[in-house]
Amino acid sequence: MTNNYTQICLSFQEAKTITIDFNSGDITTDAGLLPIREYDEKINFTKKVAQKLIDKRTSCLVDHKLIDLIRQRVYGIIAGYEDANDAQYLRIDPVFLAITKRAISNPLATQPTISRFENSVLAKEVIMLNRFLLGHYIARAKPHKRGNKRIIIDVDSTDDP
Repeated sequence: MTNNYTQICLSFQEAKTITIDFNSGDITTDAGLLPIREYDEKINFTKKVAQKLIDKRTSCLVDHKLIDLIRQRVYGIIAGYEDANDAQYLRIDPVFLAITKRAISNPLATQPTISRFENSVLAKEVIMLNRFLLGHYIARAKPHKRGNKRIIIDVDSTDDP
């Protein structure tokens, strides 16, 4: 007996229906990234990040769009793949391919490509990204609507109330 469970249609994949099938086939342990990608589409987070970076590559030699590299890296970090060592495996993972809207026949970037991408980001771009992330957080936190007049960012990992 085959059990197929269909999720709601995700807006970032208009032309496809995401199907969860427990009878093997294309397997992933990272399906939780799909609702995060849905939210990303709603707030245009990774698109805004891409707008902050300068793509210095020679366009005729580019196999992977900047937005795909950003999504592959950001979603890899979200899923717990902090370094780029797992890029070789993740480049063919069905969820990562869905996140970037790529076909299975068109894998994502390899580990060397991800490493080159990370190392190509200039210091001034890192500063712009830091400012963007802070502004993005403040806009979403909206402390003034909750009666708070300040935001405390505790960067110490010690739990000390």
